[in-house]
Amino acid sequence: MRLRIFLLITGALLCLPLMRTALAADYRIERLSARETHLEPGQSASYALRIWNLGTSVGVAHLGNEEHSDPPWLEAGYLLTQSSAFGCGDLVREYTGLFNFYRLVFDAGPIAPGQYLDCRITVFRDAASRHDMAMSWGVRRSIDPLEYDDYIESAFFGTLTDVSIDAHSSGFSIDDAGFAHATAELEIHNGGSMPVEPQVAGACEDNFLRPFVTDGSGPGGCGSDDHSPGCFDWGYGFLIPEVAAGDTYRCTIRLTSRQPYAVAMGFPIAIDSTQYGAGFTFMDIHREDNEAVLRLLPDTTNAVAAAVPSLAILGLIILGAALVLIAWRRSAQWNAP
Repeated sequence: MRLRIFLLITGALLCLPLMRTALAADYRIERLSARETHLEPGQSASYALRIWNLGTSVGVAHLGNEEHSDPPWLEAGYLLTQSSAFGCGDLVREYTGLFNFYRLVFDAGPIAPGQYLDCRITVFRDAASRHDMAMSWGVRRSIDPLEYDDYIESAFFGTLTDVSIDAHSSGFSIDDAGFAHATAELEIHNGGSMPVEPQVAGACEDNFLRPFVTDGSGPGGCGSDDHSPGCFDWGYGFLIPEVAAGDTYRCTIRLTSRQPYAVAMGFPIAIDSTQYGAGFTFMDIHREDNEAVLRLLPDTTNAVAAAVPSLAILGLIILGAALVLIAWRRSAQWNAP
């Protein structure tokens, strides 16, 4: 019993410095610059951060960046330098201990409680650079000197692009054997300023198989679906040709359920968030529209219209039953002695 109490007290005493640090230093980062900056080779731009001290004492924030570039910013031909006044330290490379991976770090402060410090970083893209770059910044916590969290939204630099994928199904039908059929139209739109090379639109099936067969043969079809997008086990995919800047590529895919139709079906189809073209590597600034869903289901307009009468009838039945119950209770009260 005494040993247990001793261990509890010792553990609490060891945690006190960490608790004091957590209470005294609570930093939050705010990105002041635009989310995406068009930066051609040989050009430079400014990236601004605001670091808030939400703690209870004066402190220095330790910031580190999270890289999204392929290759990383250093090999991609970008030079980042601190261009702020007093309070924002020089950028230093820090080894993370993982697969020869480095990050940039710097100190910001001292910052008084409730106050903030603005730091500005100059981003220079080398004239020979052929890659875009994305980065974010987080705060290092005192518990683990190599652990950063509270990362802010990424900012993108470079030529950049905006390629999206969309899918629309039509012509739903069920054959005599109960199998469902529909045709999906696939759209790949290049909203960037440069053409993008041929790529694969598909998805992995490592965990789940498509509930329907996909067939892109025939006039206007998307072609063979055996172009896997690089999965651990297997997947499916269609080869999309080069799409010029501002153009939209369209093709069709016939969908047939693997089993007699019982419920609506869907399966993802996606493109990569990194695009290639003219020897450049582009980063997609809107990754949320890099995935669509192939759907095998009745036309939504007809489905909603067909569902409305049934809901109305059910509501009338419930209302009628309620009125009958009220009338029966009132009658019982009137007839009571």
